[in-house]
Amino acid sequence: MEFDGVGWRRILESLADELGSEGDPIELVIAGGAAVAWRHNTRRSLDVDSVEELSDEVKFAASRVGQQHGLASDWLNANAQAFAPAFARSECTPVMSRHRLRVLALPARALFVMKLLAARARDIEDLIVLWPDTGFASTQEAVDYYYGCYPHEDVDPHLADFVRTSVVDRLHT
Repeated sequence: MEFDGVGWRRILESLADELGSEGDPIELVIAGGAAVAWRHNTRRSLDVDSVEELSDEVKFAASRVGQQHGLASDWLNANAQAFAPAFARSECTPVMSRHRLRVLALPARALFVMKLLAARARDIEDLIVLWPDTGFASTQEAVDYYYGCYPHEDVDPHLADFVRTSVVDRLHT
């Protein structure tokens, strides 16, 4: 099942209810389509990607919530962990806080470069939507930030042109 930002918020509220209010605080930092959906409710996503490992407690609660809502078993996963750039929690966007669960979305710049790294067809649409939120002054600034986040990626001399033609120019058409 796909959900927009409002739908995923309801699911995560169910997760918070399942986790209850007793115990240590839990913080999830999310990325991917669900994070874009929170920023721009027009986006729909099949899952919620965490950039950090999920505790056994969260996995168990997510499994129960998934069963209650008819979701895939991996609706909440840490698949984005391997691709997340360094980020400051203070720059993340608060998504929701309920009981002891707090959910944050990666900053727009970090989401942008993760989507640029993947560069699948659906990621291009996300890049277009995210661009105004990033605050990048130029495509070259975005590319420099990208290589700062992913220094082991081979340098692509056409990446700035790709960002301009696939993202920035499409904002003005």
